[in-house]
Amino acid sequence: MRRVVVTFAVFALAYPLCALILHGAFGTAGAVTLAGVTITATVVLGIPAFLFLCRRGWLAVWHFACGGAIIGVLCAMPFAVAGSALVAALVPSFAILGVAHGALFWALAVWRNADLAARCGRRAR
Repeated sequence: MRRVVVTFAVFALAYPLCALILHGAFGTAGAVTLAGVTITATVVLGIPAFLFLCRRGWLAVWHFACGGAIIGVLCAMPFAVAGSALVAALVPSFAILGVAHGALFWALAVWRNADLAARCGRRAR
């Protein structure tokens, strides 16, 4: 389970860390704002989605890729306040990014993780 926790932490903090490194473009306030968004998305959407998949024993890469796509689309929804055209433009990009994040999460946290497979009741392939 340690791999899962570390992967969630890395995913939640990777973008804010990049923003801090690129300090000139984003500034500290931008990095802190980004951290608030990524940490919230991880806690509110990512962890419950992971628990949902784990409880059902759905540990295949495509399960996580599809879950990532759904989470990506949900993360695009706050942009609806700026208009439907912006959301329509962002949804495909957010969905593709979600698929990539879901597959990467699977590779880092689930793939060949015997401890997780025992906890979730299925073989992590």
